[in-house]
Amino acid sequence: MDLRLPEEIWLAGKGPSFDFYDWSASGEIRIGLNETAFLIPDCWGAFAKDFPIVERYISEPLNPSVTVFIKDTWPEKYHIFQRMFLWNRPIHANILFGTAVTSLQIFHTLGARTFHMVGFDSIDAKASTYAQKIKAIDGEGKNQDGYEQINIRMKQVITSLGIKPIWEHIQMHF
Repeated sequence: MDLRLPEEIWLAGKGPSFDFYDWSASGEIRIGLNETAFLIPDCWGAFAKDFPIVERYISEPLNPSVTVFIKDTWPEKYHIFQRMFLWNRPIHANILFGTAVTSLQIFHTLGARTFHMVGFDSIDAKASTYAQKIKAIDGEGKNQDGYEQINIRMKQVITSLGIKPIWEHIQMHF
């Protein structure tokens, strides 16, 4: 699939602010990382780096209109999504450290420059809790350090690529 993204997209992580975000204020390119793709209204894209998540996309099917982004080593003969983009290292991403870090590089390669970051609360605080909606679908990750290492690498990628992040949790009032 040949794909070009608009410059501005919405990317969803698993942080607590995800529960309170008003998706009606977002653009149409709403991409969920891992399980967040099941929870975003009118989700446009789903990104998975790990095979257990891809298997979940198969066992609990996403809407067929959702574009699924998976690594090109996924055995296509096993399952082909109606809309899918197979990403490749090193063409689309050099640093494969965490789903968020990898996805930023891939979506930047595809044209995105401004990223509305929903549910990335830990970037500026040690908030290692998950959104209640994420917990309800058994979508908690296995992070052990409050996202410290992932956030360091995410900031490096944002800086090196010149990405403009808009941290939506900072603009919210709980």
